[in-house]
Amino acid sequence: MPQSTDDIVIVSSRAPQLINRGDTLVVLLALSNNGKQTANNLTISSISIDSRVSSALAMPWRIGNAPPSLGRSKLLDAELSATFPMSTLRIGGKHLAILEGTYDTVVGIHRFSVEVPITIPPVHPTANDTQYLSAKVEVEIDTAAGLWSYSIANEERASDPIYITTFQLKVATPVIVTDSPKGWTALTDNNTYVMWHVSGAPESGVPVGALLHGFKVMSTSKSSEGMVYSLSSINQRTGKPDRIALGTILTPARSRQ
Repeated sequence: MPQSTDDIVIVSSRAPQLINRGDTLVVLLALSNNGKQTANNLTISSISIDSRVSSALAMPWRIGNAPPSLGRSKLLDAELSATFPMSTLRIGGKHLAILEGTYDTVVGIHRFSVEVPITIPPVHPTANDTQYLSAKVEVEIDTAAGLWSYSIANEERASDPIYITTFQLKVATPVIVTDSPKGWTALTDNNTYVMWHVSGAPESGVPVGALLHGFKVMSTSKSSEGMVYSLSSINQRTGKPDRIALGTILTPARSRQ
């Protein structure tokens, strides 16, 4: 159910993508402002299923300013990935994914909620074959300088010889890679993605328990929006690709005309 105030309408701009991993459910949501005015300081305060099963996504999630999409359905203001435990959910069950938040206008702060019907899908065919990486990506944003600086923490068990060796970031506006950690190389089309990868031995990656800084992009954008990232790893013992991680992080926001 979209919410509107002062010609601002925050809606789910496409059907959510659902991935049942067996023990967890991943819900990928996309939002747009289908109104006539900019929703300033758009902030997500909670994502839940039926207002009782909360997402593990850290809140609040600050999106930034969301200008009107002007009817262009492909123009997304935010993409969010939320994870829920499957312990109280059942395959085939029908629920509501509920997203709540606030935005600012000249007359004050307004609350909104978006309700999206979902049906719990069967376990994804590769869910039992894929092991997910315990890792965290964080970002520091200097909007004055137009700089987004990312860091990766490897939170796997100390007994596992897992090195994070690839960090792929989806972007929605032109960017320039300004820095990469030592031993890493960046590949990018400067418009839709940046992929950092270890250019030498896996030991240049992020080992268990480590925090690696130095993944930096610059943009002329003065606000941020949530986009999807992925991490992949190599098992030092076997030399083969190992666990992966998926999530959402703030990136430079696209400009709207």
